[in-house]
Amino acid sequence: MVSRGLRFSLYAIAGLFAYGLFLILLWGGLDILTKWRLPELSRFSWWQILIAPLVIGVVALLAEAAFLPVQKYVIEPDYVTDPAWKRGLKALFLILLLFGLLFGAVVMHDKGWF
Repeated sequence: MVSRGLRFSLYAIAGLFAYGLFLILLWGGLDILTKWRLPELSRFSWWQILIAPLVIGVVALLAEAAFLPVQKYVIEPDYVTDPAWKRGLKALFLILLLFGLLFGAVVMHDKGWF
């Protein structure tokens, strides 16, 4: 009999693996299937292909957790009755956050980090 904690851990790992696999198929699986880029997968070893969905699932879960404060303090308390300047500042914050993330991705790409 498997203990309750171990069973929950296995369910969590399986859920993260499935979530990462779903993101892979949603994000790049259609591109691989439509352009038949299957030979590009041969440069990775079998364990890297097996671990990739788990890592992507964990990173996506961490990104969602990092976005929770933004959702809790900026998006949810936005009401139609708020003054226009207050709603404008919230929209400006979200736009600046998006540009900051995009700028960070461009800098990381230029440095060759991904």
